[in-house]
Amino acid sequence: IGWAGTSEIQATLAITGTPALVAGLLLLVGAMGKSAQVPLQDWLQRAMAGPTPVSALLHSATLVAAGAILLIRVAPMLPAGALLAVGLVGGVTAVVAGLIALAERDLKRLLAASTSSQYGLMLLAVGAGVPVAALLHLIAHAAIKSTLFLGAGVFQHDRDSTYMDAVAGAGRARPLVFAAFALAALALAGIPPLAGFFSKDAIIAAALAAPGAALLVPPALAGTVLTGTYMARALRVLWGGATQPVSGRGMGWMGAGMAPLAALAVGLGAAFGPLEHGLGAELPPEGTAMILGLAAALVGLALGWFLGPARLLGPMLPWAQSGFALAGGMDALILRPALATAAACERFEQRLLAAQLGLVRAVGFGSASRVERAEQRILARTLAFGRMNLRLGDRAEDTDKNVIDVLIFGLVYRTVAAGRRLRLLQSGLIHRELALTVMGIALIVVLLLAAPLYS
Repeated sequence: IGWAGTSEIQATLAITGTPALVAGLLLLVGAMGKSAQVPLQDWLQRAMAGPTPVSALLHSATLVAAGAILLIRVAPMLPAGALLAVGLVGGVTAVVAGLIALAERDLKRLLAASTSSQYGLMLLAVGAGVPVAALLHLIAHAAIKSTLFLGAGVFQHDRDSTYMDAVAGAGRARPLVFAAFALAALALAGIPPLAGFFSKDAIIAAALAAPGAALLVPPALAGTVLTGTYMARALRVLWGGATQPVSGRGMGWMGAGMAPLAALAVGLGAAFGPLEHGLGAELPPEGTAMILGLAAALVGLALGWFLGPARLLGPMLPWAQSGFALAGGMDALILRPALATAAACERFEQRLLAAQLGLVRAVGFGSASRVERAEQRILARTLAFGRMNLRLGDRAEDTDKNVIDVLIFGLVYRTVAAGRRLRLLQSGLIHRELALTVMGIALIVVLLLAAPLYS
């Protein structure tokens, strides 16, 4: 904005050189934190403590997507150097987060690491100069990852856990849910004709056509192989193991939430052609990319189904399970320094307050006893104000419990009671239904005949 004199994107396109490079790199850093890119990927897996439906929303279309959306939108503004940096960060994340997902022992954390890896592929496409390929994968990923997280939520509902050992065999107890989960997993791996096949081929084609193809193609293919590997591992765990009896309670609503998303994960690729045409975008030729992408997906699925993480990762397994944390990870590099800084600021504030009081006493602004009495009055008024707020809070709580809740639950109970009484009318006896029908028709006829008398 400082160089262009405006925040309009069209005007900023004319900015080149060092300002454009610096601005592009700073935007990349912001996107890295938002979309959980290496080395800032750790927070996303920790966020899996939240409810699974919330995870489905955050990982598919909101929050984490913001970083990728930002770079897709500003891609025309980025110079070649910034684009290459975006592509390299995305490629590294696609591989590193894919290895983390493969080593994960919790299903939700596996899907979270997968989210970082897939957004890494999107950044790779942006760095290759084809942001529309990233946009297609963003759309496909939204439907796919929502289905996967909701499926994980169903298995968590059955087993009270998302650890791999706990959910082993949960898929066989829920064959329809497992089928939807498997379709989404295959779509994410890039199996035709599912949605992920078309979007992932577009990313590989973009990498092949990019000026830095030698740097971008290997991580694109490695990320595709790893996607198939960790999704095949998840499918094998869910299908293997002993089944347990499950309750059908709530499955109607859960199935209604998963079904349309699974359908989008399967058939959304058919909309990509019209979308490209509507955006006026042209993707690179996808013939070679289609072959490479399908081969990588099949290899990954075979590796994940027949080989376990220990054999695939070898001595790298403990490091991958720790999230490739360097120098203690985010706890040591960010969290602890931030807490230490906050503690230092608090100590400085206490010393500053003590110095101010000492200065007041030293310059003779009243005797020490007067200063102390003034402090006591301020403290007393502060405590009185706090007690008033507490009383207001207690009254608000009483009003909420004894007035508002009583009214709401009273309305609910009366509605339920009225429903029970009205249900008695639906006896299923034909003669009774006919009698009610005749009475209703007679009432309507009487009203129609009486209407002219009052007109």
